[in-house]
Amino acid sequence: MGTRGTILAGESIKHAMSHTDILVIGAGAAGLMAARTLLRAGRTVRLLEGRDRTGGRIHTLADPRFPRPLEAGAEFIHGTLPHTIGLLDGYGLSREPLRGAYWISRDGGLHPSEEFIDGADVLEKALRDLPHDMPLREFLDTYLYAPEHRRLRTDVERFAEGYDAADPARAGTLAFREEWLSSDPQEQFRPAAGYTALTDAMTQECRNLGADVRLRAVAKTVRWKPGHVEVHTADGEAYTAARLLVTVPLGVWQAEPEDEAFIAYEPALPQKTAAARLMGFGHVYKITLVFDDAFWNHTAQPGLDGNLGFLFADGHIPTWWTRDTGDVPMLTGWLGGPAAARLSGAGDETLLEYALATLGGIFRTGAGLPSRLAAYHVSRWGTDPFSLGAYSYAVVGGDDYKAVLARPVENTLYFAGEALADGGTVEAALDSGLRAAREMT
Repeated sequence: MGTRGTILAGESIKHAMSHTDILVIGAGAAGLMAARTLLRAGRTVRLLEGRDRTGGRIHTLADPRFPRPLEAGAEFIHGTLPHTIGLLDGYGLSREPLRGAYWISRDGGLHPSEEFIDGADVLEKALRDLPHDMPLREFLDTYLYAPEHRRLRTDVERFAEGYDAADPARAGTLAFREEWLSSDPQEQFRPAAGYTALTDAMTQECRNLGADVRLRAVAKTVRWKPGHVEVHTADGEAYTAARLLVTVPLGVWQAEPEDEAFIAYEPALPQKTAAARLMGFGHVYKITLVFDDAFWNHTAQPGLDGNLGFLFADGHIPTWWTRDTGDVPMLTGWLGGPAAARLSGAGDETLLEYALATLGGIFRTGAGLPSRLAAYHVSRWGTDPFSLGAYSYAVVGGDDYKAVLARPVENTLYFAGEALADGGTVEAALDSGLRAAREMT
């Protein structure tokens, strides 16, 4: 890419930009939330974003082929979350509740499903009796080893891979227990105009408050000493500030020097790099399809009323949801965790074939489904150069690693991002950005 390594002290740079109080690397949800807060507190702020847009892993695509906003990244609001809902309301952006029933494809048929996992009562008892943390797969092998639990073990692993984008061999069971036992039914939403409407509004507010938002500014080297930071970018610019907030995804912390988004720190931060490499960060593919008709509404199987919301299956692409109920002919497939990582070299056409084969098997459409496809889009967060993954998940000992990575250095370097809060969500990113900004004011 021509951006490897660091800019050595004797090398020339184009010119040094004006000094600010605070530099922020990354203009995703965490960086924008922190910048907004700092600007409101009277600080001068410059954001450096490697992409040609703000929003990070929030990315709504405006594609006329799709009848609803196409969310390449974050899509859902899980409950009445204070930061997310507060910002949407404050900017006058509406949200819409998720509708539709849960279906499951199993034993050759489609069935209504009230639970993500059959045998939830058995799982809950084993989780409540767990004396200490262990990897999720070890927990299943130790506590749910009986032959009659085979289906339950498979469902739990698929839930962890699909919902949390987690590797069951590494994911912490105590975090899974907290998530599972506290998952009371709650209303879920989408931003009606798409999630990017939120980050666009935040970006505009930051600019209105005086922020300098630099796009295509790929941070390559951070030189720092107490009270002073220089950030050198791939295009030869240098930016200085009294303090720096780093909000890059965990995948960037785990990157190798040859990766485009790799950042070198001088002096180095070996404890933080080591902690980041021990944390969990999952791969995800989202495959959004538009057909000539919402054929899933016409299934004749008993107990299904055509009001599909979410569908769980055994095929190549195990999780599906509709963009809206009724006659909107748009489905999104989701593949996460190690299964997604194993397909990192697959092309879009291969993933499309897997998606159509899965749907054809579920709905018994025969060989005619490809001819009914009007448009499709594949989102590849695992290979996206500025994220190198989708979102974080908890591992055994993960709270300690998170604390190391989040800890400020010499009242000069600060850190935020969804991986440094709980949940791996937009809300977590916003909360992390707010926490970091308050540390800096």
